Amino acid sequence: MLGRKIIISISAVLAVLLAAGGVIFYFYTREAVVMRSPMLVQETPIITYLNGEVYLAEEGSEEWTEPEAGQKLKQGTLLKTGIDGEIDVRLSSDTLLRMDNNSLMLLEKSTLKNVNITLEEGRLYSRFHKLFKEQNIVVNTGTVVAGVRGTDLVFETTVDETVVYALSGITEIYNPEYPDEKLLLSFQRSTVVKEGEAPSAPRQMNAADVQDFQNTINAIHGDTVLLVTRAIQFKANSPQILDSSKPELERLQAQIADTKYRIRIIGHTADIGASGAQLRLSMERAQSIKDYLVENGIAERRLEVAGYGGSKPIADNESDEGKARNRRVEFVIIE
Repeated sequence: MLGRKIIISISAVLAVLLAAGGVIFYFYTREAVVMRSPMLVQETPIITYLNGEVYLAEEGSEEWTEPEAGQKLKQGTLLKTGIDGEIDVRLSSDTLLRMDNNSLMLLEKSTLKNVNITLEEGRLYSRFHKLFKEQNIVVNTGTVVAGVRGTDLVFETTVDETVVYALSGITEIYNPEYPDEKLLLSFQRSTVVKEGEAPSAPRQMNAADVQDFQNTINAIHGDTVLLVTRAIQFKANSPQILDSSKPELERLQAQIADTKYRIRIIGHTADIGASGAQLRLSMERAQSIKDYLVENGIAERRLEVAGYGGSKPIADNESDEGKARNRRVEFVIIE
């Protein structure tokens, strides 16, 4: 009797192991698992932020729909932005993309072993991170194939020309018409690749473009964001919300009330004055917004606050316009 129980127990364990092995093999063949130490598991690409006109069409469909922040993306998805649109996509924790306005991009493949993106028109800001040495990351346009080793890059493409800007690292660039004429594009260099031509000799980027592009890449959202607003105004050097901000606050309250998310309210300031004072002010302003929302019916347990002062600019602080853009509040979905 005891021997029979042992045989049944061993059989059950073997069945579980075989089932687990089958699951792992299934995901391995689909490049969703890499057998190494530690084992890597595929993250699903997700929209983390969008603004303005943004549209999505899944593979095999001719229907354009309006996506939402937090929406997961399938392989073969087309993304399109209009004249005032922009969208952030997280492929993995350290690989982030932002499509600028008037752009069209195909997410051909995003697995642990292969990432393949085609920018058909417009501008793409990107931060790529290789998860392991053998991972293959490629960005295509009409005139460029870019083999990415892990770097911050900007692509601008039209029908017959692409400009590639490398802000860090080294990227292999070539025109698919001339596959043997490859160029290694390195730190703060750019190249132009025209139809029927090999890549141009690298040129040093000017300091203004480097700063502008880097600010934009640094501002790509890794976390899912419900809203970014600069319409909530405060008294100078104070957390007191101005009465003129009431319509924006009412709209925000209604938007949050219509969801079940928990939200982190993050304050940002322009980089003016002492960093410690900026940090305190950004926290206090985020707290003022939380207090308003709680007073108007949002459960306090759904809200938390954070402040970064002027440490995460999205524009330069040399102009009034840049300072105004940096003074913003982000509402991040935390669950």
